Amino acid sequence: MTLSEQIDALQAKVADLKSSLEASRHETNEQIKARVASARAKAKAAEETVHGQADQAQTQWQSVKADTSAKMAELQGRIERKREEHDVKAAEEDAEWAEDNAAAARGSLAAQLSTGTRAAPIAITAQTRQGMDETLLHGAAVRGNKAAK
Repeated sequence: MTLSEQIDALQAKVADLKSSLEASRHETNEQIKARVASARAKAKAAEETVHGQADQAQTQWQSVKADTSAKMAELQGRIERKREEHDVKAAEEDAEWAEDNAAAARGSLAAQLSTGTRAAPIAITAQTRQGMDETLLHGAAVRGNKAAK
């Protein structure tokens, strides 16, 4: 808004005030009471409008909060499902590793038995114990990684 437009708007307001003042000089007491009652009614209507808008805003805010809460619950559910899928995969990997280790131990046992050496039972026991220790260590490491997450 330019300066000349602002001056024009100000002059219009001054003219309105002058005419209102001139009119009030010639008004009767009843006319003044009517204007006051009209102004009060307009103020009351404006107040009700503001309260209605505030109620509507409150309702919209509650809706946004509920939507956000539902989306967060859905997201947390997805995260939990992914965690469970990861745990299942880790357990499957542990089982495969243990099966492979057991197969290797069986192969070693078969090789030692086919040679007919006396040291085979001791070697089998040591190798089996080593395989079991490795399996336990691997499982503990996987569980430790899960706990850290």
